[in-house]
Amino acid sequence: MSSSEEEPEFESLIATRARRSNAGSRLKQLLELEEQSNEFVDEEVENANLEGIDEESDEEDGESLPKKRKLDESEGEEEEDDDEGGYVNPDEVLSDSELSASDTDESEGEKELIKEERLKKKKLSKQSLIPTIKQAQPKSPAKKKQRRIHLITSDSLLTSTRRSSSRAAAVESKQALVDKLKESEARRAKYVHVERKKHVELTQEERLAEAVETEKANVESLHRFREQEIVKKERQRQLLLLKRIKYTT
Repeated sequence: MSSSEEEPEFESLIATRARRSNAGSRLKQLLELEEQSNEFVDEEVENANLEGIDEESDEEDGESLPKKRKLDESEGEEEEDDDEGGYVNPDEVLSDSELSASDTDESEGEKELIKEERLKKKKLSKQSLIPTIKQAQPKSPAKKKQRRIHLITSDSLLTSTRRSSSRAAAVESKQALVDKLKESEARRAKYVHVERKKHVELTQEERLAEAVETEKANVESLHRFREQEIVKKERQRQLLLLKRIKYTT
């Protein structure tokens, strides 16, 4: 395209778009609301002015009342006072049941307060007391129940009260068992029970004395071993000399 050609004119969206049917309706509503509020304010101001005028007129009328009317009013007030002195409002009068209920409520409330005070005093007294430490008692070891084991001996087998079979095989086995039991009883009678020596803990002085004795025994055994070694070497030396003499001869 050449520079001589004219550029197309730019048309805005506002110029090309058609006007809306409800354009300006919101602004119109706002203006109407403002006018209504102004009218309402004006009415309130007028009413206030009228009330002020009425009050002033009432005050003037009150000042121009005759003295007779004032006297009548004072007499009427005195009569009302007399009537009020004799009249008792039934709402203010409480029945006996209501009085007793109120008394019971008060007594219950006082009892609760007294209980709370006693509880507080008990807590304070407990806090002030020095706590005592209870020593735990050692539990005794539970004793195991020992079953009694009745040893079967040869005599117990031969008792008449014991039930036994009368068959020949049963009688033979029973007799063999009796013989074995008699042999074991004889061996048990020959056995001599050896009492073990109880280990006694030595004191420090006894241990020192025992250490000195063991030291002496160790020194003596070392001397004997040394003498034995000397004798052994001397014998070996003499044997070597004898062998040399034989070879030379």
